[in-house]
Amino acid sequence: PDSVAPIQSKFSFLFEDLSPADGWYQEWLLDDLESCEAALSTLAKIHAYFWHGSDFWKNGGNDTAELEAAIWKSGSYIQPTAQGEHQWKTVAKEWDAKKRRFEAELSPMEYWDDLGVRLQSVAQECGRV
Repeated sequence: PDSVAPIQSKFSFLFEDLSPADGWYQEWLLDDLESCEAALSTLAKIHAYFWHGSDFWKNGGNDTAELEAAIWKSGSYIQPTAQGEHQWKTVAKEWDAKKRRFEAELSPMEYWDDLGVRLQSVAQECGRV
């Protein structure tokens, strides 16, 4: 959290697998008012959770040290220094080893076969952001 410039605060979320095989689906367009309001309300709650004056701070904000120690300054655990300095060099190999888990959802996409190579080509640079 950045109490001086809250917009600079960064956080990480870990979501469960939202696989269509488990009954999940994605709305590509929120075309009714109720869905739009629900989505915006949820996003506002997520973004406001740690803002100065929120219930988190009013209740002591005791978890911040643990959160700050566990998460890199970018708010992400998926950047290279948290994963190992040269891990970005194994993205293509790891994709080849694990891509069958995503076959049902991603194999129809044109990028299916070379996704690992494409991700690895930008992984180091993206990890610096």
